[in-house]
Amino acid sequence: MKSMRVVLKPTLQWTGVVVCAIVVFHTLAVAQPRPWSGWDWLSHVSGRAGLIIPFAAFASGIVLLRKWRQRVRLAWMAGLIAAVTAYTLSEFVSPLADYAEYASAEEAFETRPLGPRTPFGKLRQLRFVEANPPAGGSPLSSDASTPPNRVRLLLHLPLAMGVFTLLNMLLGLLSAELTRALRPPSRRNARFAIGLAGGLAYFAAGYFASHPERDWFNVSGILAAWLPVAVPLIQAAAFAGLILIRYREGFLGDPALSGTRPSPAHEGI
Repeated sequence: MKSMRVVLKPTLQWTGVVVCAIVVFHTLAVAQPRPWSGWDWLSHVSGRAGLIIPFAAFASGIVLLRKWRQRVRLAWMAGLIAAVTAYTLSEFVSPLADYAEYASAEEAFETRPLGPRTPFGKLRQLRFVEANPPAGGSPLSSDASTPPNRVRLLLHLPLAMGVFTLLNMLLGLLSAELTRALRPPSRRNARFAIGLAGGLAYFAAGYFASHPERDWFNVSGILAAWLPVAVPLIQAAAFAGLILIRYREGFLGDPALSGTRPSPAHEGI
């Protein structure tokens, strides 16, 4: 359990920092039509945390280099915990809090006619819009007028994010191994750049694949949800190939083969 806390600590720290920054910006810069209630805050914070955790998992992958004797097992366990936590926050806590806030409002039936937007609510929504197909070009503001392919996207996107969480933690481990021979300042900057570039690439791919203005009557929602996962898969394959080449050329020493730990100078972010 202690090892797991050490591994997950960077993910929690980065998630907390980014979520706090988002909340402060939203509070100061975005005008609210009415005062926020406790349900509003819970929905907002949990939803943002569920979005940030998959990207912050990269930092935990870097820490796994220090735990090289257990890194494969820890990577799977920590990645699974992070993925389940992110899914629970974004797909259950946030929509349930959002629905609790709007349940007593007059517009609740118009915007949430099928209940909270949990995975079960999305399945009800999918069955409804398949039985009552919305007209072409109908708006996405109402659950009852959302095209079926768009609902399939909303169902599969959180699952794809869970897979991305696991892959991003692996990318953190691979990038830490790839940059292990660099001096501390260069190593830290290289790892930060790799994590930032990979996160932005996945976010951009996800944004363009799931853009709400697309023709969701003809575009596959399942394909759009899973296509961005190709980005971390390509990254992982490229990093693994580079590491293998370096091992063969003798630029990196494999502690698992040599039986020695990396020196303290090569540990950390």
